[in-house]
Amino acid sequence: LKRVLDRFRAPVRFAFAYGSGVFRQRGYNYFGKAGEGSAGSEVSQRPYTPPLVDLIFAVSHPAHWHSVNLQQHPEHYGGIVSRLGSSAVTTVQEQFGAGVWFNPFVMIEGMASRVKYGVVSVDTLCRDLLEWETIYLAGRMQKPLRIIKDDYRIRLANRVNRLHAVRAALLLLPGRFTAEDLFMTVAGLSFTGDFRMQLGGENPDKVANIVRAQMEYFKKLYAPIIHRL
Repeated sequence: LKRVLDRFRAPVRFAFAYGSGVFRQRGYNYFGKAGEGSAGSEVSQRPYTPPLVDLIFAVSHPAHWHSVNLQQHPEHYGGIVSRLGSSAVTTVQEQFGAGVWFNPFVMIEGMASRVKYGVVSVDTLCRDLLEWETIYLAGRMQKPLRIIKDDYRIRLANRVNRLHAVRAALLLLPGRFTAEDLFMTVAGLSFTGDFRMQLGGENPDKVANIVRAQMEYFKKLYAPIIHRL
């Protein structure tokens, strides 16, 4: 994954990969064979396609970043968007939603899977990590992720984010609970207000699938925080 950044001339301060394309989740058919599901199940019968690899790039100056990237990779943006230019892309990114611009279903040289990458300003990312302004990226960074390029400011902000996540989970849990209960609550925080979970647009077992397949990652992430409480 570190080689992905070599394909971009635009400077990236911090980058990470997350999701089912990087970490195992139950219910995904990773090898085109029956896996977590039983033989003949819906999962085992689906035609195999490699999971999309999800990436987030935090950049210092989004307008400059998109300007450079539009010159190098106009195909990542699509015909209409690429003609609008970096100012329009940056305006949409910063004025709507969670402050992230996504380029989905991108083919990058050297990658076996398609990629979806999001671009966010460092300031917007840190604000969400510290204040849960939208908890869109903060929620993703409460779960296991793979750092591609690190940044000290963002790393410190994410420590605060994960501490807040544990404290919020403890307020929601009963007096006695298991490690799995704790991690399920932490992982579920970002889905609490997700309308897709309410409307059936997201797998209702998604949180359990994430935690049970990645329990050791959660323990490694949160053990230092729990011991300090």
